[in-house]
Parts: sequence; C-alpha cells; structure tokens
Amino acid sequence: YGPSWDAFFDCIVAVVPMPTELRLVNWQEFAAASPREMDILRRVAADYAREVPGRRLVLVPEAATDTPSAA
Repeated sequence: YGPSWDAFFDCIVAVVPMPTELRLVNWQEFAAASPREMDILRRVAADYAREVPGRRLVLVPEAATDTPSAA
C-alpha cells in the first residue's frame, strides 16, 4: 500500500482488526494545516461507518480531550 487515503480505507476495512470505536484526538492542527486532507478524512470516516456497521471513527473535539486541572 502506498501513502493514500484509499490505502488507509482499505486497511481499516479489511486488513487491520479495528476496535468498535477509534477516537481521533488532537486533529485540529492537522485540519488547520491541511483543510483539504481533513475533508477527505471526514469522508473516509463517514464511508467507514457505512461500510462497516457497528464500527466508527470519531473525531473528538479538543474540549472533550482536555483533562481537568488539579487546582
């Protein structure tokens, strides 16, 4: 496989055993630097949910990944 979104999709659908939910965190910097690629990743996530019922890629908002401060 080469470095492409098609290869990534093939891997998560058929090659690599995936968890029920794959949570992607800290993706905002990637989205800001590569908006076109981020659009593709969003489409891949939607296609994955349709292709593999019961499994999904989740883009976790930054606020949801923050840990409470120990004040």
